[in-house]
Amino acid sequence: MKICPNCKTEYGDEMNFCLTDGSTLKDAAVFSHEDTISLTDNATLEYKKPQTAEQNKYTNLTDFGKPRKSSLKWVILGGFVGLILLVFGVIGGAYVYFRNYVINDPPDIYRTPTRTPLQGFTPSRTPETKAILKLEILEKVKSLGGESYLKCKLTNTGESIARPFSVTLAFYKDGVMIKENSTFVKLKYLKPQQSIPVWIGLYGTENYTSVKLKEPVSSFPIYKSTQNLFPDLNFTETKMTIPYSTSYKVEGIVENQNYDSITTEFYIVFYDEKGEIVGIEKKYVSKLEKNVKTKFDATISTRDLFGKPKTFEIIPISD
Repeated sequence: MKICPNCKTEYGDEMNFCLTDGSTLKDAAVFSHEDTISLTDNATLEYKKPQTAEQNKYTNLTDFGKPRKSSLKWVILGGFVGLILLVFGVIGGAYVYFRNYVINDPPDIYRTPTRTPLQGFTPSRTPETKAILKLEILEKVKSLGGESYLKCKLTNTGESIARPFSVTLAFYKDGVMIKENSTFVKLKYLKPQQSIPVWIGLYGTENYTSVKLKEPVSSFPIYKSTQNLFPDLNFTETKMTIPYSTSYKVEGIVENQNYDSITTEFYIVFYDEKGEIVGIEKKYVSKLEKNVKTKFDATISTRDLFGKPKTFEIIPISD
């Protein structure tokens, strides 16, 4: 008796091929279910025994796609040698650089040439001489809102325009610093010999016994002339009103008669009846076109005022 290894159909000894799938019949006495089949080139199924472990070792089917250990060893060795060469290259390059450009004078070809201005050309951004700012600590005051401040006086004692930024005071009690308080200078530029008040809040400085300026008040460099910093604008119909009990309002009309277009800030300085500055407020105005009249207004809160204002001054500034 014979049997089909694929569909397991039994035939007589006179048959050689399966009538169902065409497989070659096997003797039923020697047939095993562990036998395997594979498709041959002529589209017939051919009996094929599984490979043994010894055969797999030589055909490399068990480690298919993996590099041989000997090749991997040479790759690692080559990478290590390349890393060593890279380290020595970096060390050598650093040595040459320090020897030629740090220890010794660099050759002339590596020096940056000094640019010489063209004859008759005046640089447009030449900083003026250094400004000197002086701060005097005056007295304790209260704002119209009832908050306590230490009033100081900031003066530009130099011969050029100054641009102060902020003031910081350190408060001490029996030689021990207990608080640092700062404030921004409200007027952006100070002309030579011009003075303005600066008010430092006293919050958190109760019972202090002494106060010192934390560091000298610095001034940023100025790259514009006085004429460009303080543009000539025409103000009309200006007035001050009290729209609410907690604020003062300045309004009017500004006209640009001298520039094609200009963007500027208005600093409104408020004075009391004695001519003392009691507050400063800022208003930003963009793109004032030539010969065009524009309305403006600025409001200051009473908590930022240190007396009742009677008059005011408008200072336009353009960076």
